[in-house]
Amino acid sequence: MGATQSIVDLSLVSKIGVPTQKLDTKITLKAVNGQLIEITEGVLVKVKLEEDLSMSIKFIVDCLRDLSC
Repeated sequence: MGATQSIVDLSLVSKIGVPTQKLDTKITLKAVNGQLIEITEGVLVKVKLEEDLSMSIKFIVDCLRDLSC
């Protein structure tokens, strides 16, 4: 089974300066090591795919290493 959400690490979100937003409902994920991770933040990132093509993609933010989320 694969991921059902697009996930991004908080350190990358901070580095590119995208503000996070509280999710309406928290998401609980199970990592490959069996650890349960609660996700409460998300971001909307505009991704440039080609010179004249970009789209906004929703990501949930993994705060596992930085518990400030």
